[in-house]
Amino acid sequence: MTARHETDTDPADRGGSGYADQRRLDTLTRLRQAALFALLPIAAAAVVNVVVFSDRLPARLATFAAEAALCIAVLAIAGRPAARRHAIPLAVVFTLGMASALLWALSLSPRELSGLLGTVPATMVATALLFPWGPGPQAIVSIFLAVGHLALVAWTGIDRAAFVNALIPPAFGVGLSIAGALELDRYRRAAAERSRAQREEAEVSATLLHVAQRLSARLGHDDVLDEVTRLTVDALGCEWSSIYVWNDRRHAYMLRANTGAPPELRAEVEQVEFTPDTFPIVQVARPGEVVELTDAATQTLVPPALLTRWEIASLIGVPVFRDHQVVGSLLSGYRRRTGAFTPRQRRLALGIANAAAIALENARLIADLAAASRLKSEFVSTMSHELRSPLNVILGFAEMARDPAISPAERERCLTRVEAAGRELLCLIESTLEVGKLEAGRDDVRIEPIPLRTFWRDLGRSCEAFQHGPGVVLEWSGDVPDVTVATDPRKLTLIVRNLVGNALKFTERGWVRADVRLRDDALLLRVADTGIGIRPDDQSTIFEMFRQADGSDSRRYGGTGLGLYIVRRFVEQLGGTIELDSTLDVGSTFVATVPVARTAAAGQRIDPPEAVGRAG
Repeated sequence: MTARHETDTDPADRGGSGYADQRRLDTLTRLRQAALFALLPIAAAAVVNVVVFSDRLPARLATFAAEAALCIAVLAIAGRPAARRHAIPLAVVFTLGMASALLWALSLSPRELSGLLGTVPATMVATALLFPWGPGPQAIVSIFLAVGHLALVAWTGIDRAAFVNALIPPAFGVGLSIAGALELDRYRRAAAERSRAQREEAEVSATLLHVAQRLSARLGHDDVLDEVTRLTVDALGCEWSSIYVWNDRRHAYMLRANTGAPPELRAEVEQVEFTPDTFPIVQVARPGEVVELTDAATQTLVPPALLTRWEIASLIGVPVFRDHQVVGSLLSGYRRRTGAFTPRQRRLALGIANAAAIALENARLIADLAAASRLKSEFVSTMSHELRSPLNVILGFAEMARDPAISPAERERCLTRVEAAGRELLCLIESTLEVGKLEAGRDDVRIEPIPLRTFWRDLGRSCEAFQHGPGVVLEWSGDVPDVTVATDPRKLTLIVRNLVGNALKFTERGWVRADVRLRDDALLLRVADTGIGIRPDDQSTIFEMFRQADGSDSRRYGGTGLGLYIVRRFVEQLGGTIELDSTLDVGSTFVATVPVARTAAAGQRIDPPEAVGRAG
């Protein structure tokens, strides 16, 4: 299996080798302690034998001397660096030597043998409790003692019945000691596994905390994702790490950060668009899971030729999620090493991917805040300019109108210009107030019956007063159905006025056409012009607040960037849609589709989310 999802751990990675090494270390420690502490009772026993016993005293003293020599030899050997690797065999040899001395000592007192043979099973159990060497070595020691026990019993020449009874203690001792060693080994193994898991959990938690702290320190910096890949390489011990982020314009994942790849290789990968169609690895991403390619040459989730070209032998990938959507992916791996990744690497990869998701979200929020701050700064600058212009016109022509030397016709022209500038200023203030009510949620939808033909004719007359270039003609459709529809007349009026005013502002020659159609249960409001058009890059943002194709102070056309935002919000409140078709230097066409009813009670108030659509 070369490509798989992993959320659990492999049995092979559960610390078996670590436990075996710890068991050897513990056995060596216990062996040193046993050899050291055995010297005192050996010396005491030698003194007692000299004082109390005289029967076969040289043989007894020789036995004690052999035991002491064995203890001293074990202490010397156990102090060597290589002793740890051979701790268990050394402990077995020591125990067999001491058991042999014990059996020999028992043979020196044949008359007391029946009373002393109980020490053999006790020795079996004692070794099981003393040495953490497992059931195998314990079986060797216990069987050796049992055989020696039976040999001593047979040597004493007891009858058959007594011999059969003598079989019970060693049999009981062998079974109990081996079972005890097995159970103790299981307990120690479980304790070691718990300790290893706790230690690994602490290490993983400490590593992820370090990652979070480092990323927090880089919050707001452009290289925060590069920091993520650097930390991933350090934490996982991999040779490279990359982050791919979803690109809305390209509808694909693109490389955003990398650590460990040569510059020329990174430049090549940055040009590749990773889409679900061409890279199946994108399709298998699941929350909380990793995608593991243990051998890049035999998997099918990524074209093997690409991985070979990019010098990738194995990799582990974790999707980066935000709001249940995959917004990126964290990939890490090796150039030559193949095989499965460890559970620790998988857990760290998952944790770092979560930290990367937070970093991406924070980066997005910071970018949004920066954009909002920049747009509001542009808005303040724009408002200052837009307020100052009509006020200067009003003040200038008012001063001219006071001049007694001008003719009545000139005075009338000045008053007309003052009135036009005043209406422009009023429209600007009304737009700002409308946005304030929208953002505060105090702009309810009020559905009323509207005679469509009369409404459209009166709206056309009011739009004729809009300023426009001398070479521009406003064409207002007169072919309107004579029906009564139910909608919000104020919002519908502002939608059309803003669209028409916007079209007249950006059209220097040609025409602006406005017409309305009733299709099924919806009004189609269409405003087209032969103006300057809108660049494709600006068409996706032109309906946002404070956004204009040119937001600089030196822009050619005025405006605050609120008109089309109000249009979009009002259309959405009425449950409709707004579409734009524009070609630069050719013109633009806006089509607003607004659901309506043929009849409705006058003055009826309807909650927008339930009655006419989303209120924004």
